[in-house]
Amino acid sequence: MAMVLFLLSLVAIEAGRAAELRGAWLARDSLGSREAIARAMNALAEANFNTAFVDFWSRGYPAWPSEVFWRETGILGDPGWPGRDVVQESIEEGHRAGLQVVAWLEY
Repeated sequence: MAMVLFLLSLVAIEAGRAAELRGAWLARDSLGSREAIARAMNALAEANFNTAFVDFWSRGYPAWPSEVFWRETGILGDPGWPGRDVVQESIEEGHRAGLQVVAWLEY
């Protein structure tokens, strides 16, 4: 019985530990193309980061085609990135590089 309690306490201790967060922010200038996003994500992974905080709202625009934004403004998304879904590209490239991707909203 003591061995079972010991093993259960080890499992509980391990489950309670938070994973170490090693993150960096990717601002607008890192998101100019899918290739630029891939390079940035690769660089973070190679530098032993595990999380990318990506600027998904910049200069008053969403970095994805937003029907809500369209309905309210007549603009589908960031005019600097016409036809692109920077959010989807970032998530795909970040996950490919083994990173968590977290939304960062700037002003």
